[in-house]
Amino acid sequence: MKGQASWFFTALKPSTNNWMIWAGSLVLLAGLFYGNWNPLVVVFGYFLETIVIGLLHVSKMGVTLRFGQAQQMANRGESDNMFGGAFAIVFFLVHYFFFVFGQSIFIFSFFGKKEFGFENAFSVFKNYYILLQRPDMQLVLGIVTATQLGSAIMYFFMPRKYNQYTLEQLFLQPYLRIVVQQFATILTGFFMLLLGGPEAAALLLIVVRLVLDCTLIGARQNARIRSALQRSLLKNESPESVAQAEKLMEVWLDQ
Repeated sequence: MKGQASWFFTALKPSTNNWMIWAGSLVLLAGLFYGNWNPLVVVFGYFLETIVIGLLHVSKMGVTLRFGQAQQMANRGESDNMFGGAFAIVFFLVHYFFFVFGQSIFIFSFFGKKEFGFENAFSVFKNYYILLQRPDMQLVLGIVTATQLGSAIMYFFMPRKYNQYTLEQLFLQPYLRIVVQQFATILTGFFMLLLGGPEAAALLLIVVRLVLDCTLIGARQNARIRSALQRSLLKNESPESVAQAEKLMEVWLDQ
């Protein structure tokens, strides 16, 4: 138990690896408590972050297709592979943003009808347009975009990770974000109903996301943290399942 707490607090501790996550979270907290931001703006900001992540991932796949050494080797070995060309990128765009569209309908039906004037939860593009007219929403979008762009540059483009992966491996990489987003949204909605106000829910969302993101970054940068996280998640699995999960986790952690 003590060892588990040790790796967890090591991952959460501010460092050169997770400073952008801490900085973004502190700015969101400052805006929430001192900048008079609507708490629901923070909730919607994390949904916009999912869109930013998807668009950045398209750029990762494009660079991998054009310059990636592993992808070029795969193309030479399997000329009929559906993940060997631009079709994989188009398929990802349709697949990923279909899920984002569905999540958006859910969150627009759950939050913001009175505060922001959403008429119809299915008017997703109109509702996002309404949101982006707000100065506080523009600031939140700038924060999450800067955080995700910095992360992509530092951990994917500068280390040239595009040489290590194929499009097939990259295809599922950002879907961990979808799972986290669904969990965070459901948790936020539950606490809004329980506490009767969005402020506590927005605060909880910021804290939950800070913990999750720092844990993932810690696992990416520290082999001891990654090993401890794997043991915690895969306690009773077979060696074969553990080996497959480790390979999948390695791809996920390179976001």
